[in-house]
Amino acid sequence: MPYCELSLLEDPSLNCEIACDDAPVSVKGRLRKSLQFWKDIDAPCFIIDTIEFGYKLPLLQIPAPFVAWNNNSAIQESDFVENAINELISLDCITEVFTPPTIINPLSVSIQKSGKKCLILDLRHVNLYLFKFKF
Repeated sequence: MPYCELSLLEDPSLNCEIACDDAPVSVKGRLRKSLQFWKDIDAPCFIIDTIEFGYKLPLLQIPAPFVAWNNNSAIQESDFVENAINELISLDCITEVFTPPTIINPLSVSIQKSGKKCLILDLRHVNLYLFKFKF
């Protein structure tokens, strides 16, 4: 299976969810199409910047190289994982890469009581390098 890289930083309006029974819906680009509206109502600069350029993770430093294997749930549900990844690629929510990235985070599959499956990207390694805002 090829490596996949999430394109979270490219588009702030990504909302990609894959489930076995659901038809995939992508809202990619909807906020950006209404950027002028947000400028016209004098939205805060942070909001305008996020809509126009994407959300930027508040990294304290670049994460150290890291490679992790998928969790057992992703291995056991490999058909679901492969279908979910292919769907995310077709919706332009993630980009296929052909060389391993510096950081490879593990995948998991969560199965709800209803039987619905959800693909989970475990970003605990990256979280260690994020600035934590206090609210």
